[in-house]
Amino acid sequence: MLRRSIAVLVTAGASLAVLAGPAAAAGPVRVPFESTRIIAAGPDTCPFAITSHVSGTFLVFNHADGSQKVTVADFFVTWSNPLSGLSMTTALAGPFITSAPNGDGTVTVTIDGNDGIFVAPGQGVIYGAVGRLVYIADESDPTTPLVLLQSSGIQDPSPFPSVCSALA
Repeated sequence: MLRRSIAVLVTAGASLAVLAGPAAAAGPVRVPFESTRIIAAGPDTCPFAITSHVSGTFLVFNHADGSQKVTVADFFVTWSNPLSGLSMTTALAGPFITSAPNGDGTVTVTIDGNDGIFVAPGQGVIYGAVGRLVYIADESDPTTPLVLLQSSGIQDPSPFPSVCSALA
């Protein structure tokens, strides 16, 4: 869920950078980003609401062949439980690379690095999306894998319910 959220944020940042037009080819387009949202309590999350705050800057490189590389600078995600006052923060690092179109309506997406890791005192890593993930996606939705090509490192499918006890 965190990886998908980050991928959606990266795609949103990249979409803004595309609007910059040809000037984007000369170097990276810097797209500042800040967002706060509530992750509602529920059976697929935690029994309490979580405040998610994301801030940082996307660096978007648009290439002449149609490929795109998005990296982040000073990018952090903080999840907080307003009831307990506890919070967890992860720094994000690494590129989100979308290939030039594959010719069949798909693109190849490569995500290397730290796309979220939560560590709890006395427990160690309780959620991780770190390492390398490579997949094929529809050109119109690069955040949704159609075919998984490579997955290495820690690729937990969801931070829930693991983060709940650390924030309770």
